[in-house]
Amino acid sequence: MRSVLRQPYENNSGNLIWMLPYLYPEGDLDSGIQQLKEKGYNIRLFPEGDGITFQQKDQSLEEIYQDFSIAFPWMDIISYKDGAIPDFENDILKYQIIVMPASRISIEIAILDKDICLFPPGEFAVEKLNIMNLGRKLPTDVLRGNDLRDYITSVTEVDLSVFDHSPLIVFRDDIVYEQYMELSHQQDVMLIKRYSERADRLMNVIRFYECDFTIPELLPAKPGMWNDRYSTALVYFTKPRISYVQAREVENSTCIKGIGTDVSRKDRPGFTLLLPAPSGELVNIAWHALRMNTQILEAGTETLRFIQG
Repeated sequence: MRSVLRQPYENNSGNLIWMLPYLYPEGDLDSGIQQLKEKGYNIRLFPEGDGITFQQKDQSLEEIYQDFSIAFPWMDIISYKDGAIPDFENDILKYQIIVMPASRISIEIAILDKDICLFPPGEFAVEKLNIMNLGRKLPTDVLRGNDLRDYITSVTEVDLSVFDHSPLIVFRDDIVYEQYMELSHQQDVMLIKRYSERADRLMNVIRFYECDFTIPELLPAKPGMWNDRYSTALVYFTKPRISYVQAREVENSTCIKGIGTDVSRKDRPGFTLLLPAPSGELVNIAWHALRMNTQILEAGTETLRFIQG
Protein backbone atom coordinates (compact mmCIF):
# COMPACT_ATOMS: atom_id res chain seq x y z
CA MET A 1 0.00 0.00 0.00
CA ARG A 2 1.08 3.59 -0.56
CA SER A 3 1.49 5.98 2.37
CA VAL A 4 2.94 9.42 2.96
CA LEU A 5 5.49 10.23 5.67
CA ARG A 6 5.60 13.89 6.69
CA GLN A 7 8.86 14.21 8.53
CA PRO A 8 8.92 16.25 11.75
CA TYR A 9 10.29 19.78 11.34
CA GLU A 10 10.88 22.69 13.71
CA ASN A 11 8.34 22.18 16.53
CA ASN A 12 5.89 20.12 14.46
CA SER A 13 5.24 16.40 14.94
CA GLY A 14 5.67 13.95 12.09
CA ASN A 15 2.77 12.10 10.42
CA LEU A 16 2.34 8.84 8.54
CA ILE A 17 -0.83 9.02 6.44
CA TRP A 18 -2.64 6.36 4.40
CA MET A 19 -5.98 6.09 2.62
CA LEU A 20 -9.22 4.90 4.16
CA PRO A 21 -10.54 2.31 4.57
CA TYR A 22 -7.50 0.60 6.07
CA LEU A 23 -7.52 -2.85 4.46
CA TYR A 24 -4.41 -4.54 5.81
CA PRO A 25 -4.21 -6.63 9.01
CA GLU A 26 -4.74 -4.52 12.13
CA GLY A 27 -2.43 -6.81 14.09
CA ASP A 28 0.51 -6.02 11.81
CA LEU A 29 -0.19 -2.30 12.20
CA ASP A 30 -0.26 -2.61 15.99
CA SER A 31 2.97 -4.63 15.91
CA GLY A 32 4.70 -1.97 13.77
CA ILE A 33 3.59 0.80 16.12
CA GLN A 34 4.89 -1.18 19.08
CA GLN A 35 8.28 -1.62 17.35
CA LEU A 36 8.54 2.14 16.93
CA LYS A 37 7.54 2.81 20.54
CA GLU A 38 10.33 0.47 21.67
CA LYS A 39 12.76 2.64 19.67
CA GLY A 40 11.67 5.73 21.58
CA TYR A 41 8.93 7.14 19.34
CA ASN A 42 5.94 8.86 20.93
CA ILE A 43 3.03 7.73 18.71
CA ARG A 44 -0.73 8.31 18.57
CA LEU A 45 -3.25 7.05 16.01
CA PHE A 46 -5.43 9.61 14.24
CA PRO A 47 -9.05 9.42 15.50
CA GLU A 48 -10.21 8.80 11.91
CA GLY A 49 -7.87 5.80 11.60
CA ASP A 50 -6.08 7.12 8.51
CA GLY A 51 -2.62 7.63 9.99
CA ILE A 52 -0.44 8.26 13.02
CA THR A 53 1.30 11.27 14.51
CA PHE A 54 4.69 10.86 16.14
CA GLN A 55 7.60 12.61 17.81
CA GLN A 56 11.24 11.51 17.89
CA LYS A 57 14.14 13.71 18.96
CA ASP A 58 17.09 11.36 18.64
CA GLN A 59 16.79 10.07 15.06
CA SER A 60 17.82 11.74 11.82
CA LEU A 61 15.27 12.04 9.01
CA GLU A 62 16.96 9.19 7.14
CA GLU A 63 16.84 6.99 10.23
CA ILE A 64 13.15 7.81 10.77
CA TYR A 65 12.38 6.75 7.21
CA GLN A 66 14.28 3.48 7.68
CA ASP A 67 12.57 2.78 11.02
CA PHE A 68 9.13 3.23 9.48
CA SER A 69 10.03 1.12 6.42
CA ILE A 70 11.11 -1.73 8.71
CA ALA A 71 8.09 -1.40 11.02
CA PHE A 72 5.58 -1.33 8.14
CA PRO A 73 7.12 -3.51 5.37
CA TRP A 74 3.84 -3.64 3.39
CA MET A 75 3.86 0.15 2.95
CA ASP A 76 5.50 1.95 0.04
CA ILE A 77 6.32 5.13 1.95
CA ILE A 78 6.75 8.50 0.20
CA SER A 79 8.75 10.89 2.40
CA TYR A 80 8.26 14.67 2.63
CA LYS A 81 10.67 16.97 4.48
CA ASP A 82 10.70 20.57 5.76
CA GLY A 83 6.93 20.90 5.98
CA ALA A 84 6.30 20.20 2.28
CA ILE A 85 2.64 19.54 1.42
CA PRO A 86 2.06 15.96 0.20
CA ASP A 87 0.56 15.33 -3.23
CA PHE A 88 -2.00 12.71 -2.17
CA GLU A 89 -3.55 12.56 -5.65
CA ASN A 90 -0.33 11.26 -7.23
CA ASP A 91 1.21 9.58 -4.18
CA ILE A 92 -1.79 7.50 -3.09
CA LEU A 93 -4.99 7.94 -5.11
CA LYS A 94 -3.31 7.35 -8.47
CA TYR A 95 -2.72 3.68 -7.62
CA GLN A 96 -5.44 1.04 -7.50
CA ILE A 97 -5.28 -2.14 -5.41
CA ILE A 98 -5.37 -5.48 -7.24
CA VAL A 99 -6.48 -8.59 -5.35
CA MET A 100 -6.13 -12.13 -6.70
CA PRO A 101 -6.88 -15.44 -4.97
CA ALA A 102 -4.11 -18.01 -4.68
CA SER A 103 -5.05 -21.69 -4.82
CA ARG A 104 -3.18 -24.90 -4.08
CA ILE A 105 -1.18 -23.04 -1.44
CA SER A 106 -1.41 -22.97 2.36
CA ILE A 107 -0.05 -20.05 4.38
CA GLU A 108 -0.41 -18.97 8.01
CA ILE A 109 1.97 -15.99 8.24
CA ALA A 110 1.72 -13.24 5.62
CA ILE A 111 4.56 -12.51 3.21
CA LEU A 112 4.87 -8.72 3.29
CA ASP A 113 6.58 -6.42 0.82
CA LYS A 114 5.97 -2.83 -0.24
CA ASP A 115 5.16 -3.93 -3.82
CA ILE A 116 3.32 -7.24 -3.37
CA CYS A 117 1.94 -9.24 -0.42
CA LEU A 118 0.51 -12.71 0.14
CA PHE A 119 -2.04 -12.94 2.96
CA PRO A 120 -3.57 -15.99 4.67
CA PRO A 121 -7.34 -16.36 4.21
CA GLY A 122 -9.34 -13.75 6.09
CA GLU A 123 -6.49 -11.34 6.89
CA PHE A 124 -7.04 -8.82 4.09
CA ALA A 125 -10.29 -6.87 4.63
CA VAL A 126 -12.13 -7.83 1.42
CA GLU A 127 -15.45 -7.02 3.08
CA LYS A 128 -14.51 -3.30 3.02
CA LEU A 129 -13.91 -3.16 -0.73
CA ASN A 130 -17.46 -2.16 -1.78
CA ILE A 131 -17.71 -4.53 -4.77
CA MET A 132 -20.19 -3.11 -7.29
CA ASN A 133 -20.84 -5.90 -9.78
CA LEU A 134 -21.12 -9.18 -7.88
CA GLY A 135 -24.63 -10.49 -7.40
CA ARG A 136 -26.18 -8.20 -10.02
CA LYS A 137 -29.25 -9.60 -11.76
CA LEU A 138 -28.76 -8.90 -15.46
CA PRO A 139 -31.27 -9.32 -18.30
CA THR A 140 -30.09 -11.79 -20.91
CA ASP A 141 -32.01 -10.43 -23.91
CA VAL A 142 -29.86 -7.34 -24.57
CA LEU A 143 -26.35 -7.26 -23.13
CA ARG A 144 -23.66 -4.80 -24.07
CA GLY A 145 -20.77 -2.89 -22.56
CA ASN A 146 -20.26 -3.44 -18.84
CA ASP A 147 -23.45 -5.51 -18.60
CA LEU A 148 -21.96 -8.07 -20.98
CA ARG A 149 -18.71 -8.11 -19.01
CA ASP A 150 -20.53 -8.61 -15.73
CA TYR A 151 -22.83 -11.25 -17.20
CA ILE A 152 -19.87 -13.33 -18.36
CA THR A 153 -18.36 -12.95 -14.89
CA SER A 154 -21.64 -14.08 -13.27
CA VAL A 155 -21.66 -17.22 -15.46
CA THR A 156 -18.41 -18.32 -13.81
CA GLU A 157 -20.24 -18.12 -10.44
CA VAL A 158 -17.40 -16.21 -8.81
CA ASP A 159 -18.53 -14.63 -5.53
CA LEU A 160 -17.05 -13.06 -2.43
CA SER A 161 -16.33 -16.49 -0.92
CA VAL A 162 -13.57 -17.00 -3.54
CA PHE A 163 -11.73 -14.07 -1.92
CA ASP A 164 -12.86 -14.74 1.65
CA HIS A 165 -11.62 -18.34 1.83
CA SER A 166 -8.43 -18.14 -0.24
CA PRO A 167 -4.96 -16.77 0.40
CA LEU A 168 -4.81 -13.41 -1.38
CA ILE A 169 -2.08 -11.81 -3.49
CA VAL A 170 -2.29 -8.02 -3.23
CA PHE A 171 -0.37 -5.45 -5.28
CA ARG A 172 -0.91 -2.09 -7.01
CA ASP A 173 -1.57 -0.92 -10.55
CA ASP A 174 -2.04 2.53 -12.07
CA ILE A 175 -5.02 1.62 -14.27
CA VAL A 176 -7.44 4.55 -14.53
CA TYR A 177 -11.09 4.12 -13.55
CA GLU A 178 -12.39 5.51 -16.85
CA GLN A 179 -9.99 3.25 -18.76
CA TYR A 180 -11.17 0.18 -16.84
CA MET A 181 -14.84 0.94 -17.43
CA GLU A 182 -14.23 1.16 -21.21
CA LEU A 183 -12.67 -2.32 -21.46
CA SER A 184 -14.43 -5.03 -23.45
CA HIS A 185 -15.01 -8.57 -22.22
CA GLN A 186 -12.15 -9.74 -24.49
CA GLN A 187 -9.83 -7.16 -22.94
CA ASP A 188 -10.77 -8.43 -19.48
CA VAL A 189 -9.05 -11.70 -20.39
CA MET A 190 -5.84 -9.88 -21.24
CA LEU A 191 -6.06 -7.74 -18.10
CA ILE A 192 -6.47 -10.76 -15.81
CA LYS A 193 -3.62 -12.48 -17.65
CA ARG A 194 -1.38 -9.45 -17.15
CA TYR A 195 -2.18 -9.26 -13.46
CA SER A 196 -1.56 -12.99 -13.07
CA GLU A 197 1.88 -12.59 -14.64
CA ARG A 198 2.63 -9.71 -12.27
CA ALA A 199 1.61 -11.78 -9.26
CA ASP A 200 3.63 -14.74 -10.54
CA ARG A 201 6.76 -12.74 -9.69
CA LEU A 202 6.14 -13.62 -6.04
CA MET A 203 5.00 -17.16 -6.84
CA ASN A 204 8.22 -17.83 -8.77
CA VAL A 205 10.19 -17.09 -5.60
CA ILE A 206 7.92 -19.40 -3.60
CA ARG A 207 8.27 -22.17 -6.17
CA PHE A 208 12.06 -21.81 -6.03
CA TYR A 209 12.13 -22.28 -2.26
CA GLU A 210 9.31 -24.77 -1.82
CA CYS A 211 8.91 -26.95 -4.91
CA ASP A 212 10.84 -29.93 -6.24
CA PHE A 213 11.37 -31.02 -9.85
CA THR A 214 10.45 -34.58 -8.90
CA ILE A 215 7.26 -33.78 -6.96
CA PRO A 216 4.73 -31.94 -9.19
CA GLU A 217 2.09 -32.47 -6.49
CA LEU A 218 3.63 -29.53 -4.60
CA LEU A 219 3.04 -26.96 -7.33
CA PRO A 220 0.69 -24.05 -6.56
CA ALA A 221 -1.72 -22.83 -9.22
CA LYS A 222 -1.23 -19.71 -11.30
CA PRO A 223 -2.27 -16.55 -9.41
CA GLY A 224 -5.96 -15.78 -9.73
CA MET A 225 -7.09 -19.33 -10.46
CA TRP A 226 -10.02 -20.87 -8.60
CA ASN A 227 -12.18 -23.93 -9.08
CA ASP A 228 -9.32 -25.39 -11.20
CA ARG A 229 -10.75 -23.60 -14.23
CA TYR A 230 -11.35 -19.86 -13.95
CA SER A 231 -9.10 -16.90 -13.19
CA THR A 232 -10.28 -13.75 -11.47
CA ALA A 233 -9.02 -10.36 -10.36
CA LEU A 234 -10.54 -7.67 -8.16
CA VAL A 235 -9.66 -4.04 -8.87
CA TYR A 236 -10.24 -1.57 -6.01
CA PHE A 237 -10.28 2.07 -7.10
CA THR A 238 -8.87 4.13 -4.27
CA LYS A 239 -10.45 7.51 -5.04
CA PRO A 240 -14.14 6.52 -5.45
CA ARG A 241 -13.61 3.58 -3.02
CA ILE A 242 -15.37 1.01 -5.19
CA SER A 243 -14.33 -2.35 -6.63
CA TYR A 244 -15.08 -4.51 -9.64
CA VAL A 245 -14.45 -8.22 -10.16
CA GLN A 246 -14.00 -9.96 -13.48
CA ALA A 247 -13.56 -13.71 -13.98
CA ARG A 248 -12.73 -15.58 -17.18
CA GLU A 249 -11.16 -18.75 -18.53
CA VAL A 250 -7.59 -17.53 -18.89
CA GLU A 251 -5.11 -20.38 -18.40
CA ASN A 252 -4.79 -23.22 -20.90
CA SER A 253 -3.84 -25.75 -18.21
CA THR A 254 -3.31 -26.08 -14.49
CA CYS A 255 -2.03 -28.59 -11.95
CA ILE A 256 -4.65 -30.97 -10.61
CA LYS A 257 -2.37 -33.60 -9.05
CA GLY A 258 -1.67 -33.33 -5.33
CA ILE A 259 -2.77 -30.55 -2.98
CA GLY A 260 -0.13 -27.89 -3.66
CA THR A 261 2.45 -26.33 -1.36
CA ASP A 262 2.62 -25.19 2.25
CA VAL A 263 4.50 -21.98 3.07
CA SER A 264 3.51 -21.88 6.73
CA ARG A 265 6.85 -23.01 8.19
CA LYS A 266 9.01 -20.40 9.90
CA ASP A 267 12.44 -22.00 9.37
CA ARG A 268 12.93 -20.75 5.83
CA PRO A 269 14.87 -17.98 4.08
CA GLY A 270 12.96 -14.74 3.65
CA PHE A 271 10.82 -14.74 0.53
CA THR A 272 11.26 -10.99 0.21
CA LEU A 273 15.01 -11.07 -0.36
CA LEU A 274 14.48 -10.59 -4.09
CA LEU A 275 11.16 -8.75 -4.11
CA PRO A 276 12.45 -5.29 -3.12
CA ALA A 277 15.61 -5.56 -5.23
CA PRO A 278 16.23 -2.50 -7.43
CA SER A 279 16.17 -2.87 -11.18
CA GLY A 280 19.42 -3.80 -12.88
CA GLU A 281 20.97 -6.38 -15.15
CA LEU A 282 21.82 -8.84 -12.37
CA VAL A 283 18.32 -8.58 -10.93
CA ASN A 284 16.81 -9.16 -14.39
CA ILE A 285 18.97 -12.25 -14.79
CA ALA A 286 17.77 -13.53 -11.41
CA TRP A 287 14.12 -13.00 -12.36
CA HIS A 288 14.68 -14.75 -15.69
CA ALA A 289 16.26 -17.70 -13.87
CA LEU A 290 13.26 -17.91 -11.54
CA ARG A 291 10.88 -17.92 -14.52
CA MET A 292 12.92 -20.72 -16.13
CA ASN A 293 12.78 -22.67 -12.86
CA THR A 294 8.97 -22.39 -12.91
CA GLN A 295 8.83 -23.56 -16.53
CA ILE A 296 10.87 -26.63 -15.62
CA LEU A 297 8.66 -27.36 -12.59
CA GLU A 298 5.50 -27.07 -14.68
CA ALA A 299 6.77 -29.20 -17.58
CA GLY A 300 4.49 -32.17 -18.17
CA THR A 301 7.12 -34.91 -18.51
CA GLU A 302 10.56 -35.79 -17.22
CA THR A 303 11.90 -35.45 -20.77
CA LEU A 304 10.66 -31.87 -21.06
CA ARG A 305 12.17 -31.04 -17.64
CA PHE A 306 15.51 -32.46 -18.75
CA ILE A 307 15.46 -30.48 -22.03
CA GLN A 308 14.58 -27.21 -20.33
CA GLY A 309 17.05 -27.79 -17.50
